[in-house]
Amino acid sequence: MKSKPDIICISTQDWNDLWTRKQRFMKRFAEMGCRVLYIETQVHWITYLRELRRRWGRIFAFLSGSRKIRDNLWVTTPPLVLPFFQMNSFICKLNSRLLSWYINQQSSKLGFYDPVIYSYVPSSSYLMRRLKSTRKLYECVDEFAVDKGLVRKKTIARLERETMSQCNAVVVTAQFLYDRKSRFARNMFLIPNAVDTNHYKKTNAGVVTPAEIFDKLPKPVIGFVGALAYWIDLDLIAFIAETFPRYSFVFVGPVSVSVDRLRKYDNIHFLGRKPYEELPRYLAGIDVCINPYVLDDIASGCSPLKLYEYIAAGKPVVSVRMPEAEKFEGLVEIADSYEQFATKIRMLVSKDEKWKRNLADRSWKESQNHTWDKRFEQTVKVLEECFDEDRN
Repeated sequence: MKSKPDIICISTQDWNDLWTRKQRFMKRFAEMGCRVLYIETQVHWITYLRELRRRWGRIFAFLSGSRKIRDNLWVTTPPLVLPFFQMNSFICKLNSRLLSWYINQQSSKLGFYDPVIYSYVPSSSYLMRRLKSTRKLYECVDEFAVDKGLVRKKTIARLERETMSQCNAVVVTAQFLYDRKSRFARNMFLIPNAVDTNHYKKTNAGVVTPAEIFDKLPKPVIGFVGALAYWIDLDLIAFIAETFPRYSFVFVGPVSVSVDRLRKYDNIHFLGRKPYEELPRYLAGIDVCINPYVLDDIASGCSPLKLYEYIAAGKPVVSVRMPEAEKFEGLVEIADSYEQFATKIRMLVSKDEKWKRNLADRSWKESQNHTWDKRFEQTVKVLEECFDEDRN
């Protein structure tokens, strides 16, 4: 970009959460000379009280202001907000008053001028207005209207439409989202998720030693890497665990949904969240990766990071039939039923090393089309087209 605008990122993730495009893109913007203020997740009082033991200090975090992470990049934790803001517009407005006061205060201390408001929050329409920027971008990474929890579908859908209508640009991560939302935006751009291919290069080549836990597990190992949440089909997981009692099933990542029904299976192992640097070693120990989403609008509008990582690592993959998985048909096995999902796992387990090497080579070649470098270049072009006043 000819100009290097200040950027205020209103995120749905804390900086130290699982590493996604939010943190990646803001780090990249900072590296190219933009000053970035990253606003962490808006946590409301009910969530805070439910997780009091784990997050008790959250209530005081905003008092510390913005903390510098690296050159040009600051992160701040906003004050706790009122619940039901995705169900009631009046509460959303009240929260926006509090948040805008806090964000304006922090950006003023940093000397930000007419920043680009870069929001991932569908209900940020009121907040964007109060921040009074002339440059606004909304990035939609999910179909939020069908989220579970304290969400009212009609309210969040309307708030998101209002958010999109006032933005100079809207970015979506899946074709499903583009088709549904393009009529509400002046300028909409499709930029899917991606992968850091270099991170998984050695795993693809077969030269990474698997994590020690795999020495203790019966083979083959069927694995899932990512967050276990309500959009994951736990019934499907139970079905395949019962179908293959001698296979090991490992789940690498945080668990935010009750998995009590799965704990009765001796062949299911929850390994918890692992540092990003260690993920290649865990993928190296998995024989077949799975993508077991519940088939609904969330799956239709999702661009799963895990799929890109599985492919870059050269792993055989079985997925439910969702649009973003179908893009990789030929590298990813698509299942239309629980029985077919199990059949395809058995088929992939039976493949010889020559077949697996061929798959890994083809997967690596395809993954080069889906790097974070390329996705960031696309995003920069969006900002140049919509915000760069110095362009010729």
